Order: sequence, then structure tokens, then C-alpha cells
Amino acid sequence: MRDRILKIAREEMSKFGYTRVTTDSLAKKAGISKRTLYQTFKSKKEILDALIDKYVFVQKDLIREALDDLSDCSTDTFIPKLKEIWDMIPKIVDHLSDVFFDDLQENLPEVWDKMQKFRVERLQSDFRRFLEIGKEKNIIKECINIDVIYYMHYFTVTNMMKPDVAIPMNLGKKEIIDQIFEVLIDGAATKEAKEEINKVFNG
Repeated sequence: MRDRILKIAREEMSKFGYTRVTTDSLAKKAGISKRTLYQTFKSKKEILDALIDKYVFVQKDLIREALDDLSDCSTDTFIPKLKEIWDMIPKIVDHLSDVFFDDLQENLPEVWDKMQKFRVERLQSDFRRFLEIGKEKNIIKECINIDVIYYMHYFTVTNMMKPDVAIPMNLGKKEIIDQIFEVLIDGAATKEAKEEINKVFNG
């Protein structure tokens, strides 16, 4: 029942935003009484918290676990493994819509701020770890400043995912993220690693 309610909440809030969705409409969509819904979740805010935990925080934990595996990768398998991790990003982005996030930013700034803090701290930590491993394996140039490339990546991904930027390019989220990855990582890579990067991206 819990997963069913969360699935419907994700669909409805992605369409209309958190504010416009009511517990009445969620119960009706789920084919349950409002009383049954409240036996599972005490409030709409509790549904929101569970939704964010399930589709934002937990999904990013999967990336962290995958990053841990990079430490054990050989130089030959590092880039393909990294590409697998990179491919997880659009799946996380696609779980919840811009309508949902825009509504949170406008109407629940405390929730939005919590998510942004998590996003910045977690992604910076994970991206830093990836670059450090890459340097250890002579895949990332020693001269690359970790903070510079992290912020290049962060602001590029964040801004290019906005509909007013992405739609005119006529590219899907995965295509955009792949292009960002190839440009950033190819530029940061050592000569030895560039050949492997080309194999992974261009066959």
C-alpha cells in the first residue's frame, strides 16, 4: 500500500506540483478511502518526505555505492564503470519533474533548501572522490583542480536541464548528460585515458 501511494503521489505531483495535489485526490486515484491513506501516512507532508527519500536521497545512495566500486577497478575498466554511474543520473532526474521541483522552491523553501544542501554536499563529495580515484589511476590529469571541474559540471548539468535550455536543443536528458560527460572528462583525461573514453562513447 505504501509503495502504491508513493507511486501515485509521484505521478500526480510531477504533473501538478505538490501544492495542487490533495490527499483526497491521491486516495481517489489509489482507489482507497482517505482514512486508509492516513493510516499509512499521517499527512501530505509525510508523503512528500517519503517521496523525496525514495526518489532523491536513496537513488543517490546507489551512485555512492557504485563509486565505491571504482576504487577496485583496473585502469581498463574504470571508464566503462564510470559511464555506468553517469547513466544513473538521468534516471534520477526523470523520477520527478521540473513542475514538482519548481513548486517546492516557490511554496516549500525549507524542503527545497534541504534538498539543495544535500545535493551540493553529496555531489561535491562524490565527484571529488571520483576525481581523486581518477588521478590515482593516471586517468585524470594531475594538474586538474577538483573544485573547478566540479563546479563546471554542477552548473552545466543544472542549467542545461532547464526546459527553456533543453527543449530548443531537441535533445533528451541522457544525450545532454552524455555530451557534458564527454566534454568534461575528455578534457580532464590524460592522453592514455582518451583512447578508452573514445571507445566507450563512440564504439
